[in-house]
Amino acid sequence: MAKSSSLAFDPHRGTVTPDRPQPGFMKVMIAAKSLHTGLWSSGAVRVLYLLLSLLPVTLVVTGTRLWLVRRPRRRKVIERLS
Repeated sequence: MAKSSSLAFDPHRGTVTPDRPQPGFMKVMIAAKSLHTGLWSSGAVRVLYLLLSLLPVTLVVTGTRLWLVRRPRRRKVIERLS
């Protein structure tokens, strides 16, 4: 959030002060932009990215394995019924 903060210059005091608080939707937009562009580069976020990127591969592999294991059993059941 600090990278997208805005400041205001107070000409009477000659100081820089924080601008008015950001509305909620703007905080969400800033967070989405930071996530999209990779500005959150801490180790925990990188681990989260890695785990989330491995999830689809894991689902495909385990789903295919379950399907292949079930097929021969199902064929045997159908042969018994015939």
